[in-house]
Amino acid sequence: MQIMDIDINDIKQDTNQPRRYFDETLINELAKSLKLYGILQPIIVKEDNTEYIIIAGERRYRAAIIAGFTHIPCIIREKDSIAISIIENIQREQLSPIDEAVALKEYMRQNDITQSEAASQLSKSRSYIANRLRLLKLDKDTINALENNLISEGHAKTLLGIQKISDRDKIVKKILSEGLSVRQTEKMVRDSKKSTLNHMLIQSKKTTLDQNEDIDSQEIKSAEEELTEIFGTKVIINDSGSKGCIKIEYYSKDQLMDISDILFSLKDK
Repeated sequence: MQIMDIDINDIKQDTNQPRRYFDETLINELAKSLKLYGILQPIIVKEDNTEYIIIAGERRYRAAIIAGFTHIPCIIREKDSIAISIIENIQREQLSPIDEAVALKEYMRQNDITQSEAASQLSKSRSYIANRLRLLKLDKDTINALENNLISEGHAKTLLGIQKISDRDKIVKKILSEGLSVRQTEKMVRDSKKSTLNHMLIQSKKTTLDQNEDIDSQEIKSAEEELTEIFGTKVIINDSGSKGCIKIEYYSKDQLMDISDILFSLKDK
């Protein structure tokens, strides 16, 4: 491990920095501390031609600029820059759930590895990695609400059960206006799924009784599309006039559990 003082003008921020939000108040407070006590812990960088790219320690780098430092003590590392950056931020609990999810996705992409391999390399469980990545399936407005701490991660995970964005938006607004807990939100999501699914199943049943073949075919297709949206996966209705079957496809164990939760919620209806 090599440590050296590097000219602050030769140090650059990493465009792949996992952490996207920095609290300017905290950085200004850190700058005051640096003026009094100096930089006690080096930042970690990697060499890039004549420059050095920050792997970990961007808060100290930003604070050092404010404090007027001309040089910063740095540890120079050659490999695994993304992994180091993710691990450092996770260990210090500095990443938001969405920032961490984006970083994990990029880490897997650049290293061409599976969730299980990422979990092993980053010392996390596979379910932890999977649950983080699932957050990226949320719509932009819900992600913004999570990043701005208007809703919790528990709320966000629950909202993943609602596929239709307009329905999800209604629940988010209710969470904000009424201060709903995660448990209350879970009940709202279950009730919403139950109501919507029952309506779709009734519509599908009515469709099979329709005497007009063209209309019948169109309504079955419409029912397939809406059921597909509810379950978040492909749904096929095989109709033979007076009877038929509904086929629901899944592509992972997590998705199977989501489908199971929706169907199980109908039990008490």
